[in-house]
Amino acid sequence: MLNHVVPRRKSKTVKDYRAWLDHHVLPTLGTKKIPDVLPRDIERLVRSLKDRPTTANRVLAVLSSMFTYAIRDHQLRDNPARGIERYEERKHKRYLKPEELGRLGEVLAKAEMQGDNRAGIDAIRLLLLTGMRRGEVETLRWAFIDFDQSAISLPDSKSGEKTLSLGDPAVELLKAIRLRQMDRGVFREDGFVIPGQSGHLVGLPKMWRKWRSAAQLEDVRIHDLRHSWASVGASSGTSLFVLGAVLGHKSSATTERYAPP
Repeated sequence: MLNHVVPRRKSKTVKDYRAWLDHHVLPTLGTKKIPDVLPRDIERLVRSLKDRPTTANRVLAVLSSMFTYAIRDHQLRDNPARGIERYEERKHKRYLKPEELGRLGEVLAKAEMQGDNRAGIDAIRLLLLTGMRRGEVETLRWAFIDFDQSAISLPDSKSGEKTLSLGDPAVELLKAIRLRQMDRGVFREDGFVIPGQSGHLVGLPKMWRKWRSAAQLEDVRIHDLRHSWASVGASSGTSLFVLGAVLGHKSSATTERYAPP
């Protein structure tokens, strides 16, 4: 039934739908036949997720969509998910302050010196310097990047095809990553900018939790790095302190080349 609910949605959305079904719906309602599912059953499931209002609302939306399909397929007359109250979702927006960016930069620089996952460090820095989404950074390919135009052309994203302009710090970082891959003999024109053991990098959230803890940024999500980029304008010029922190420059003189004439 899921394939009928999300036939044209992006793969990540389908993956999320399956996760909500596997983790929440099936363990609770999986043994019931469609006509036997009552509103109180769904109400009980949704209220059990009250500590996670966003998840609760998504689970309710998936169930409602599936029962709507069941009605169209003449398996059901009424939608038992209709009328169940959704939770109010609080918009979470967190911006890193300059001193917090400084702490994060120090943590990433230390992690780099200690031989921590370099691809993950590169991914976090790219997030801060481009404002891209995590999935866009993880699946970014060299073929998408135009160094002559300082731009990235994404053939697909949450908002469809789009082009991103890159600031000098982001271009520098990308060139450094490319040179490192060339030195190791693993660079491919159609390869991933942030590679993993097979394919693109996976496991970034786990790495991020470790680094944010070390930087005393426990409440900062990966997506908040995108908010921080928008706040400080890393792609179009911001304080040398911020750029130096993000890039891991040990000397302010290294960052000063980005200063306006």
